[in-house]
Amino acid sequence: MMKITKPFRMSLVKAKGMDTVKKMSISSGVNRWTLSNILNSRKSEVTTQTYCKLEIWLRRKNDEYKK
Repeated sequence: MMKITKPFRMSLVKAKGMDTVKKMSISSGVNRWTLSNILNSRKSEVTTQTYCKLEIWLRRKNDEYKK
């Protein structure tokens, strides 16, 4: 299990922007209910696989902003 830190959660919220949780779920491959719980601070630990999916999604979003 991996801990979701406050800075990581805030990075996810910022990168999510105006997208819906459903859209974020589809593009990241993470269950939308899990995402909702993470974004709303109801879940502080996730599986390593989920954490990795979120890291990859966050890197892709950051790359989009740089373009």
